[in-house]
Amino acid sequence: MTEQELLQEALKWREHISMLANYYNDQESFRKRLATIEWLIKQAERVQELEKELDEALDIGLKMEGEAIEWERKAKRYEQALEYIQREIHKAIYTPKKQKWNSDFEREFESGKTRGLIRASDIVKEAIEKLEGKE
Repeated sequence: MTEQELLQEALKWREHISMLANYYNDQESFRKRLATIEWLIKQAERVQELEKELDEALDIGLKMEGEAIEWERKAKRYEQALEYIQREIHKAIYTPKKQKWNSDFEREFESGKTRGLIRASDIVKEAIEKLEGKE
């Protein structure tokens, strides 16, 4: 028998004992047995409620675990993107320039661009460190 079938059988027994307890109302043993069966039925119903709550909690836990895995994947992709950006900035800064400057303005412009790239590289480095939990 399944648990549900057993519970239904216990409910039938409760009815039967209840009738006997009413018929033999002067006998304490029937009232005690009826009280015991009612307690057992309540316990079985409570177990069913708790099993349902547990199943719901497990479903929520599995859903949250899936979401956590997805967030980890996203974080890894962001980290890879930042590392790519940092490599590209590094190449832009340190790749030798083969051009001559026509004016001091062009030289200063390129120097400012390089300082900006260095600062951008530092910002990306800080972001990577935060992703890795170093800060």
